[in-house]
Amino acid sequence: MGTTVRVSPNSQSESLQILVNDEDLQPGMPPATYQYILTGLGATIFAVDQRGFVYLNVPKIDADPPNPSTYQLNVEAREVNTVPTRRSEPVTITIHILDINDNSPQFEQPIYMANTTASGDERDVVKVVATDVDSGAFGQVTYTIAQVTNGGEDKFRYETATNMLVATGNLVPGERYQVVIEAIDGGGRSSQAIVIVLALDPMHQTFSSLAPLPGMETFMPNPLAMATTPGTMVTSAESEETIQTFVTEVNENTPPNTVVVSLGDESSRELTYFNVVGGNEEGKFAIDDAGTIVTAEELDREKTAMYSLQVETRSRNPDQHLYWTLVQVTVMDVNDNAPTFTDPQPIRLRLSIDDIEQLTGNMIIGRIGVEDADADDNGRLELRIMPPHNKLFAISNDGILSVNGDFTAAHFGEHDLTVVARDHGEPSLETRARVQISIFGTLITMATVAPTNEVFEYTSSVEEEPQTTNPDEHLQTVTTSPSTKNQVSQQIFSSFPAPQVEQTGAPVEPEFPQFPTFPTLSPHPQELPSLPTTKMAPPQPVPTQSPPLPTPKRLAPVFKPSQITVQIDENESQVEITKAHATYPDGLSGTITYVLHKGDPSLFSVSSYSGSVNLLRALDAETNSTVTIQISTSEAQTLEVDPKLAHFVSITINVADKNDWIPNFESASYEFDVKEDTLPGTIVGQVNAFDQDRDEPNNRIRYRLLSAGGLEAHFNVNAESGLITLARPIDAFAGEKITLRIEGADSGMLPLSSTTTVLINVVATSSHLIPDASPVSNTPNEGELQFSLRNYTASVSEAVRPPHLVQVLSVMNKPTDTRFIICNIISGNYRGAFGITAGNDGNCELRTQMELDRETVERYLLNITVTAGAQTDYALVSITVLDVNDNVPRFVYDSDLGLTTYFGAVSSVANAFTRVLTVKAEDADLGNSSLVNYALDPLSAHSKYFSISPFGEISTKQSMSTILSRNRLQFFEFRVSACDSPISGQQLCSKADVVVNVIGSTNRFKMIIYGLNPQQLKKHEKDLVKSTRQFTGSCNLLTIEKMIEHTAIENQIRTDIYWYAVNPTTKKICKKQDIRKLFETSNVQLIAGKVQPWFRLERISEDAGDEGNMSSGGILSTNWKTSNILLIILAVTVALGAIIGICAVCVFWSRYKTAQRNASNFSHSYPQKLGPIYHPTMMGVDPRTEYDYETQNVNMLISDEDLTMKSGSIGVPAHQRMTLMGAGGGPGMGGPGGPQNGQGNQSYRTYGYRPAHSTAYEGDFSIEESMYAINPSGRLDPITNRVILPSNLPRTTNVYRQS
Repeated sequence: MGTTVRVSPNSQSESLQILVNDEDLQPGMPPATYQYILTGLGATIFAVDQRGFVYLNVPKIDADPPNPSTYQLNVEAREVNTVPTRRSEPVTITIHILDINDNSPQFEQPIYMANTTASGDERDVVKVVATDVDSGAFGQVTYTIAQVTNGGEDKFRYETATNMLVATGNLVPGERYQVVIEAIDGGGRSSQAIVIVLALDPMHQTFSSLAPLPGMETFMPNPLAMATTPGTMVTSAESEETIQTFVTEVNENTPPNTVVVSLGDESSRELTYFNVVGGNEEGKFAIDDAGTIVTAEELDREKTAMYSLQVETRSRNPDQHLYWTLVQVTVMDVNDNAPTFTDPQPIRLRLSIDDIEQLTGNMIIGRIGVEDADADDNGRLELRIMPPHNKLFAISNDGILSVNGDFTAAHFGEHDLTVVARDHGEPSLETRARVQISIFGTLITMATVAPTNEVFEYTSSVEEEPQTTNPDEHLQTVTTSPSTKNQVSQQIFSSFPAPQVEQTGAPVEPEFPQFPTFPTLSPHPQELPSLPTTKMAPPQPVPTQSPPLPTPKRLAPVFKPSQITVQIDENESQVEITKAHATYPDGLSGTITYVLHKGDPSLFSVSSYSGSVNLLRALDAETNSTVTIQISTSEAQTLEVDPKLAHFVSITINVADKNDWIPNFESASYEFDVKEDTLPGTIVGQVNAFDQDRDEPNNRIRYRLLSAGGLEAHFNVNAESGLITLARPIDAFAGEKITLRIEGADSGMLPLSSTTTVLINVVATSSHLIPDASPVSNTPNEGELQFSLRNYTASVSEAVRPPHLVQVLSVMNKPTDTRFIICNIISGNYRGAFGITAGNDGNCELRTQMELDRETVERYLLNITVTAGAQTDYALVSITVLDVNDNVPRFVYDSDLGLTTYFGAVSSVANAFTRVLTVKAEDADLGNSSLVNYALDPLSAHSKYFSISPFGEISTKQSMSTILSRNRLQFFEFRVSACDSPISGQQLCSKADVVVNVIGSTNRFKMIIYGLNPQQLKKHEKDLVKSTRQFTGSCNLLTIEKMIEHTAIENQIRTDIYWYAVNPTTKKICKKQDIRKLFETSNVQLIAGKVQPWFRLERISEDAGDEGNMSSGGILSTNWKTSNILLIILAVTVALGAIIGICAVCVFWSRYKTAQRNASNFSHSYPQKLGPIYHPTMMGVDPRTEYDYETQNVNMLISDEDLTMKSGSIGVPAHQRMTLMGAGGGPGMGGPGGPQNGQGNQSYRTYGYRPAHSTAYEGDFSIEESMYAINPSGRLDPITNRVILPSNLPRTTNVYRQS
């Protein structure tokens, strides 16, 4: 779309332009505007722009039948806004569509089956024809036999005159030969077909088979497969074998071990069994003995849309073939592929215009290519432009990018759009692309001026755009082994056309593994193969012995690995890029000679002995970003090859872009005119440079004002877009020329730059109606045409739609006839925002002519005049533009890589409420409309782990150890919304993507720097990042986690910088092995040399310390598994300690209770009483004293208060009471050695005796004590087992019991 029609088939010829010659136009008259009316065939396909260029107005055009290749247009020019409408005579234009080679030859069917005799003279097998719908030389088809299996390379040939495959030699009876025929058109596009030829033995022409089942088709079987025993065969009148067909469907997301179809049941398991003999080369299905087919692996419809499984049913006893079954499995699509933009990003579109009044609305800018590999609704796309650029531009679902509505001044300059492509699957998937649009101005030639050869938008000729041939979803890819005698390289067979490779100009030679020996039917469910054609040669004499079987050859060497990917920098040469290694699959030794199988020998070489692959000449990343070569062995040309083994290795070389192109400006010099009264902030012009480097930042250009003749403060140059704006008034330089020198530099390492010159012509204002003298009186002069005031003030909202009446300027002393009053705006009307006309009453009416934008111009000062005849007056009108909430908050991305996603990281041992990163959005509105509130998108799955403050600071809600213990996530992804806060009206919001990675010890690396502290290093952070980035590959987003300052050693400050790297493409944090190149000594020295002017880089260390030491607290390991183990061990230790403590307490408590019982429990057993003892020596004594009393020494704890006696002891003084210590005459007794009665002590004979001075005497009696004792606390003596009492406790007393 947008391609201009050229006057000749040469792509360098001039574009066809229609010129209008109007004799009514005289010099000095304004130019006329014409409208072109198209009729005839092609009127809806082509269009004419305003300059008369004819261009293609549809996305693509096809010249292949049944489409026409020639179109006739009738073009008529009409004047616009004229009464009556004037028109020209129609002109007929014939447009021829140049055919390109966009169609490959197509065979009538992808697989042919035929039978022929095994021996005889040359005999026709089958007719194989391909057609190509392209015209001319592109439609001429040539045929070759690409491959023949089973050693039959010299036994077949293709007859070009008759399109017949001919058998020329003797074949092995019963063998199936697969002949691959390749058709190549005149442009190099090709396709292939397979002919399966069954060699029949003339002596065996009848076969036995089972009775055909209902609905079963038939084909000719392999006769040797029907033999029940070696050397014998059952014959029958039937000559065909039955084949049963099943058709079923499965989704591509079907999990493994899902049942697809059952061919038998459990009852037949003991009688028959099943084998899949073909169609399952990918190993996606499995079958058991009962005939149940299940999925073995995951399916991919985009790779293979249909499988034709050939299943053989055999009997167990005897083990013989029964019948064939064909199971066709169609893979149904699911939405598993996101849309893909086919153009390299960022997508760049350019448009050259200048006079916006001559342009129509919805002007087409270009087309963006996007596709989706899914089918139906899953592949149907919907495209949209993200705000705020959707106000300026629109995009259709076909990728047509156009101006949204009328073209305005806001469309000029550079625009960085985000285009979102979303499919209609369930769930829907979407992809975003960055589109850079450059709209700049050149002088458009009007109809009254001679035309130029400038191309309006597009420069390529109107040729048929190549259409990608989408393969039939139901056709499968089949393969076969390479030829050895003809030395045909190993290829992939496809029934679809093979695309042409532009680099080499030759058709692609695909890889081709072994096709199954089972006869493959048509892969379409509704198509069944026709019966094979058979041409029999005259019978030959049958040999008496069967031919000997060929001796199997040794398999050729096999490569491991079979795929190698390397990356080299462009401009490198004479370097070793990798080594290929092959071994024999049988494990035995042998000679291996490495050869370059595919690739440019002038670019690459391989050592035949070691397999070392060397780059001979430098590659260019801008020409070929990826190069693929194949290394094989010379033994693979002579030995046997197994298509399932890798007899060659594919090496993919990714060419890394280097900054080797200098930016070039589109013009060596620019010139712009600026009026002296131009307001600051006005765009003066724009410079534009381009860089041919492939990747950012090597091709990202930044502009800088170098000099302006001492007036650098009066101009600003936008670093990103190159827009030149006025910073200060330049009315003092009216009539002068100011020269600017502007530099355009790329952003690569060791930036390259170029300069251009810009000449600014300061144009003096021609009208000075306002006097420069003393202040002007507001009082009008009598009798003269004047405004009612000299100064007017007005305000208008930027939301009003033009034309909007702003102010009515009253005119006094008007003439009677007001038709000739003229009102004009002399100056201050920036970009023609206002217009003024005289009303019916003769007053001047001031109106808006375009939508106003306060963020661009906040105040206008208009110099307005009114004229009637020879009288003229002036007035000044000051207009203030009022703000409305019309600007969406825009996120500010501080990334030198141009990323539009916030990337942050947090340590895996971070505590809760740890700050992760800060997002920032700006709103150009005023007041509350510029206040931005931040919030996390609740629909984002990972937003629940984070919180955001009103200032945009994002923090964790929980500790990372808690979060990671519940979720095994590699990174967190969510969205942040920024909304303004208008007092009234609609709230405007925008969203930004945030990715937070988790930093671990495997990601962190350290730089040791001497000479600067962390505050000083902040100034050189970007220099350090740029110096390091060239050695980190795709992990080019380098971020400082933190800086730690150490104590100065020998007056040198040491700072450790902890880094981590992120791959912006995958959004994942990189491990240290991913950036291994950074730690090489030579690279560290190179980085140290670049930063040497500022500080000294000691080393870059992979060992960044233990992560536990990096954290601020906690004795537990940062790894959650280790923490759990430690907690379990700690719990077990506490439990064991508690059990031991409890046991100890129980033991001591038991001992304590035992001691208490020993101290308080006494035996109550009474000793044997003895009768009274008579003492003869005591004759004459009182009979009351003639009794002996037995005594018992009872140790009891009893206090004085508890000693209770009967009245016999009442009145006995305390000093006469004592404690008796024994039963004999010990101390205290009346016996020998004891104290006498007269000494105040009482003996047993006087026990209970009442003295004479007692008030009563009761005589002899028996004493029985009632005693009570309290168990006092005491300590158990471990030796004597006695309780030791404190001194304040009751003492021990002797108690006597009378016998």
